[in-house]
Amino acid sequence: MAENTAEYWEKRLSRRTESAASKNPGHMEAIGLVSVHYALLELGLNSFVWGLLGVDEETGATITSQLRGEGALRVLIASLFVAKGHGAMLEEELTRLLSRIGKLGERRNQMIHAVWALGASGETLARIRVAVRNGYRLESIQVRANDIHKLAEELLTAMQDLRDFKERLGYTLGSHI
Repeated sequence: MAENTAEYWEKRLSRRTESAASKNPGHMEAIGLVSVHYALLELGLNSFVWGLLGVDEETGATITSQLRGEGALRVLIASLFVAKGHGAMLEEELTRLLSRIGKLGERRNQMIHAVWALGASGETLARIRVAVRNGYRLESIQVRANDIHKLAEELLTAMQDLRDFKERLGYTLGSHI
């Protein structure tokens, strides 16, 4: 059976994934932190929409819960921000921040939705990904727990940067209620 097929990896991983999780708790902890930190960042984005709309939490949550995909939330924020007329300099700053958050979201998805297997060394796990550009193949990417922790820290920094940006403009959680 060829190594670059889903069948190969499914059989191989069904024997190895449990071992990957149990033998590398640092990786699993880091993946959990990525999940938790991104959820907090997403709450910050949602509350920004609520503030821009000038609605209470319940109404705002009703609106933002209907958005599909992370990109839709960022587009809505940018559009509402422009409509509020905060000025070109702040719009540019917000665009850079939302772009950074979008890239972090992509990296978060790679970690959260990955299939994990034992890595080439005791310090790594292998993140298995399907690649379809230039032909179908499965790739094994070696990842250290430290790399995942770094992403979790970057998410916290982005969350703080978003909070600081909102506070400068008076859009703190509860200020719009």
